[in-house]
Amino acid sequence: MRSKILSNGESPEDFIAEGCFIRELHRDESEALSLAEARVLPGTRTRLHALNVREYYFIRSGFGQMYLDGVPAGLVKSGDLVCIEAGTSQAIENTGPADLIFLCICHPAFRNEGYRDCEPRS
Repeated sequence: MRSKILSNGESPEDFIAEGCFIRELHRDESEALSLAEARVLPGTRTRLHALNVREYYFIRSGFGQMYLDGVPAGLVKSGDLVCIEAGTSQAIENTGPADLIFLCICHPAFRNEGYRDCEPRS
């Protein structure tokens, strides 16, 4: 990758089946990490899922309940960092009145085939 500055307008925000909005900030599958911004609406919980890479959530704004291995792991707020080991099921619920916004950093870089839905089937 060459050095560069990316403008916010270069990366659109998309709603994904996981139940949140994602805006990819940097993703190059040949590199050691990827970076995205997630936004979860008030009263919404993302689907329980696992990745085959280590992931970090850096909470930028809002409040939420983090779930790891399918159980409540603790409350999160602006400035908190959640470290999620590869293969750990995870979900986050927005428990506040405003959007919950956080950065998702994956190491190594996220690949779509490394995503596994862990939501119980009804």
